[in-house]
Amino acid sequence: MLIPIILIAGLIALYEYMGSSGGKENIFVSAAPVIQPLLSALSSNFTSQTGINLTVSYDASGTTLEKLRLKAPIDIAIFASEDWEKKAEMEGLVKNDTKTKIGVVLLFLYVKKDLNVSCIDDLGMPGLKVGIANPSVAPAGYEAMRIINSSKNKDDILKNIVVAKDIGQLVTWYKMGAVDAAFVWSNFALQFANTSRIIYPWSCGYETKPFYFVGYVTSYTNNTKAALKFLQYLNSPEALGELKKLGYFTSVEEAYKFMGKG
Repeated sequence: MLIPIILIAGLIALYEYMGSSGGKENIFVSAAPVIQPLLSALSSNFTSQTGINLTVSYDASGTTLEKLRLKAPIDIAIFASEDWEKKAEMEGLVKNDTKTKIGVVLLFLYVKKDLNVSCIDDLGMPGLKVGIANPSVAPAGYEAMRIINSSKNKDDILKNIVVAKDIGQLVTWYKMGAVDAAFVWSNFALQFANTSRIIYPWSCGYETKPFYFVGYVTSYTNNTKAALKFLQYLNSPEALGELKKLGYFTSVEEAYKFMGKG
């Protein structure tokens, strides 16, 4: 248990430091990396409007759940899929009545433009490096493995898999060229537009579904009021406008329509 103890001790020290700075309220957020572009765009505006400071740790959803189990000093938890949020609800780690749906994404396969890859089945080519986020903690990685395991070429594809700790690390690897293809959320399409082609899983016969990310106030926070203000802000017209600008879907129905199922 050495690593969790060190983790919690570090977080507590950070939290205490934040609480003593500037006389302002502070809230600590553990959020799925999929929401990083949105929170980066909105955090300063929220602070200027409310006087509440935000400190955000971007963690795979399974990592956020583990932090909650260890009672890490977290006021808001934001998960990338309903599977992880249900676990948090069932274990009493979050306040169920604070559940806030924030945005929706789909899983895309991004490939470098010069690669001769037109479908998921082609990912088994020798020497190809295919990146996924850790499926044991990251919803995107879990969904990627579900799709890969449905391929007739899954044995060859699995030989090419490279596993990142989370989406944030995978995005970095892909930008650096450490992997040739990557299963990443749809909102990163704008970042990859100049270097990549997008393969939609459903366009070559693989079923997938929209994933909404959702936030909660944690069950043990002492900052419920401030945390609720931030969750409410994430559903404000300003936040919804930013969602669209950054390439997120604003509803499951909108995502299904994009897939041609609306």
